[in-house]
Formats: sequence, structure tokens, C-alpha cells
Amino acid sequence: MYKSIVALTVAIAFGSAIVSAAPTEQGSWCYNPKNEQFWGQASSECCRLNGGQMGSDRRCYGLLGKDNSCRAFYACCIGTWNSGNHIGDSCF
Repeated sequence: MYKSIVALTVAIAFGSAIVSAAPTEQGSWCYNPKNEQFWGQASSECCRLNGGQMGSDRRCYGLLGKDNSCRAFYACCIGTWNSGNHIGDSCF
């Protein structure tokens, strides 16, 4: 019985740790840019200009939690690449 209680306690503690863990960054991108055929170039250029790092999935990482960089990233997407983003879009 002791082993069952210990196992249950560990499972509960481990399970609650998973639930409370912060989500990982998913990356941001220029949405449907009209000034290029594929959104990878627009996202890459705007990411580089705003201190982010491009992932192999053509998404910009490193902007989450940096509001000024996030807004500047989307301003670049909109102004330079005529994307469908909005200045108030969140970085993921």
C-alpha cells in the first residue's frame, strides 16, 4: 500500500508540473504578403531587422514578450511586404 501511495503522490506532483509549465514559443510570420510569392522571404527579412531568429519552419522566434520588437516586426510585414497582419497582432 505504501508503494501505491508514493506512486500516486509522484504521479499527481508530476502531472501538476506539466499543467503549470509555460507554453513554448510557436513563432511569428508575415501573413499572406502580397509583395512576394512565398511568405518566407518577408518573414525572414522582418525577423532579421527586429532581432529575431528564423526557424527552419520559416517562422520568426525570439519576439515573444518583446512588445516593441513584435510591433516593429508586424509593421515591417505590413509596410514593406503588404501583408495581411495587423500592428496589434501578438507574437507567438
